[in-house]
Amino acid sequence: MSTRTEDGELLRPLADSDDDLWLDAARFVLQQVQAQTKTARTAWKLRKLQSLLRSIDSGAYTLARAHLGGWSLPFYHRYLHYQMPKRLASLVDTANGANLDQATLTSVYQVRTSVSHAVRIASVRQHVQRLLSNRHFVNAGLEKKSWWILECPETPPLRLIHWSRIAAAGQLPKYGAEAGATSVEELLDEVEDRLGVLRDAAERQLVVFLLSHRWLRTSGSQRGHPDSAENIKARKLVTFAKWFMRMAAAAGVQCEVAFWIDYCCCEQDDFFGADLAMAALPLYIAACTKVLVWRTPDFDRRCWTMVERLLSYSFCPGGLTPYVIDDSLAELPEHADLFPVELPRAAQEEEIWEVRAEDGNWQPFEDSAQEILRAAQLAGLPHTQVKSGGRQYEIDFKRLCQRNLATGTRREIRLRAAAVVSVGGEAHDAAMERAAQAAKLRKSQGSVDDVLHEAIQRMPKKLPNPLDADSCLLTRESHRRHIASLVSIALAIPAFEVFADRQPVEWGLTEVIEHSLVARQPLPIRDTETRAGGPARLRLSDGQQPSRELATSAWKLVVMDSGQRQQRQAERLSDIDVIIWVDYGESPEGSPPSPEYIDRLFVEVDLALGQGLREQRDDAIRSLILALKADLSPGREQVCVRFRVEGRLYSFIEYADIVLLP
Repeated sequence: MSTRTEDGELLRPLADSDDDLWLDAARFVLQQVQAQTKTARTAWKLRKLQSLLRSIDSGAYTLARAHLGGWSLPFYHRYLHYQMPKRLASLVDTANGANLDQATLTSVYQVRTSVSHAVRIASVRQHVQRLLSNRHFVNAGLEKKSWWILECPETPPLRLIHWSRIAAAGQLPKYGAEAGATSVEELLDEVEDRLGVLRDAAERQLVVFLLSHRWLRTSGSQRGHPDSAENIKARKLVTFAKWFMRMAAAAGVQCEVAFWIDYCCCEQDDFFGADLAMAALPLYIAACTKVLVWRTPDFDRRCWTMVERLLSYSFCPGGLTPYVIDDSLAELPEHADLFPVELPRAAQEEEIWEVRAEDGNWQPFEDSAQEILRAAQLAGLPHTQVKSGGRQYEIDFKRLCQRNLATGTRREIRLRAAAVVSVGGEAHDAAMERAAQAAKLRKSQGSVDDVLHEAIQRMPKKLPNPLDADSCLLTRESHRRHIASLVSIALAIPAFEVFADRQPVEWGLTEVIEHSLVARQPLPIRDTETRAGGPARLRLSDGQQPSRELATSAWKLVVMDSGQRQQRQAERLSDIDVIIWVDYGESPEGSPPSPEYIDRLFVEVDLALGQGLREQRDDAIRSLILALKADLSPGREQVCVRFRVEGRLYSFIEYADIVLLP
């Protein structure tokens, strides 16, 4: 810890080595202990305290980066998990007996809290990698996956939200809301009631979409919300769910739609809970069936959205072909029937599945198994599982055989035409008319993909490296370790080992095929100016620097001192580019700058961010911070406004929504 206790430069960007939340508190405790060691009577306790601090920092540092590989072995990580609570308890006991002042004791407790949280995150990450490497988890159903996720007590449970709850609320319900996301068990109970089927069928007929999106409200008094003030995203999600179910019904499959949405299904207010949910993100994505993208102009340039695309490609069955919508999705009429074609029982029983018995005779499957087999066949699945006669079987549609999962015995299966149930009179005519209509639909549009062929625009998209600053914009530098851990997990478990239709991930080469429902818009008409005696021409730039209103992206600069670093509560899911610097007391030189000079520095930061030039960006930000600190000198306090946010007092100047100083 000797090198990590050195503050280094007084003013610098937040680096990976700075981003351990316990580090500043540990530095403060170590400095106070070193100052008292020479004079205190309990010097041996202080030396023990120093040794414990270094040991705890070293172990927590190793655990926090264990998922990134390195020299450490798995058994050593388990040893650290076992030893860390003992070391933290010994640290607190030693500090209480060393006659330390109240501020130092407070920092000791902050070290314990922060390190304990880091150990919990490390446990979740190990649990994620262990489950995603387990083929039984990958092939399990939704309910079993939710049970396995809870095997690690630190992992937040999987929660999903049914489309009808969004429709009833008229907005995206926040996590923890009474009518919001529910557990998987409660959701399956609801699907059972809505479809009138058994538990196994309800799980197969539930389609869970991962919503990959950017938050729409990122500034102003109502910032920090994923939807617009008009709740456009909530309305379009309901429209998409109804549309998808209608198209599935036209192909002969009835289903229900649910969503996994970060705002609805993950902790938002608790900093530690949000961190744990972020670490468990691959498991939540692996539990989803398909992917839905909310398209914004910069979606393909955002780091978090590209991480979600990478994880869904690696672990989600529908990650190769995500659906894409935006606010242009046409809404269905309120009176529209979700299932426009009701198949009569006569049409449903025209063909039945049979299995060859030991005596050579063909016997039909039970009715519940027939429904499962028909649904799986219509969905185009290569295999499925059924329960018949109290035994569990795996059905292979390609080889037309069944395998007893208990004994491994294989038997031949077939699809045979059966007699149609007769219905008399007008009821018979109506049933035959509906059957003919359904048969016509199923013949011309035999699958959901065929039904959607005309509406969908298919477009290939490359997978960029989310950690490449030139390709993806990172919301905040302190998320880089979270991003690195998620990317490491995705690359550690090759996608082609999970899904047969995937290839190894190669940045810039691997593609997903977007199924876009975004309406095509005409190109905007450019501003022109008429030239006397000639045609209109484009207005050319006069070479002036762009103004702040024309910046390449919204950004926010946060400068933290050591006290704020210990207590920070980050906006975990904000879409603003947050640049974090740490300030250990560097003082500006010279007289306060002019407003014109500060404006020019903002423009320089804008340009450096837009061009992706890290060195120029850091130089420009350093100059901007020192200029703003000088502008807030004691002689110029009249330009400073005090503002309370999240229970703490901050100093804001004219650029209150852009720069936050300690």
